[in-house]
Amino acid sequence: MAKRRTRKQKENARHTFTDVPVVKGQITSQPEPNLKAHQAQRKADILAQETSFVSIKRDVVKSLLLASFILSVEIVVYLLS
Repeated sequence: MAKRRTRKQKENARHTFTDVPVVKGQITSQPEPNLKAHQAQRKADILAQETSFVSIKRDVVKSLLLASFILSVEIVVYLLS
């Protein structure tokens, strides 16, 4: 009966066919960048954008209220004349 290998032994196995040079179209494994630092930077960017969104939203609401007030005054003046 064959000897059972552990997962670590299977991952670290050395085969002759894996030592060949990379061929065109073959995907090479590259180390992934530090995801936590990237996520922290992304959160900071989102928080910075949220403050600008709040001020823009406030300005839009203020403009809509002013336009509604002016329109209602014009309608009242038109109906009374």
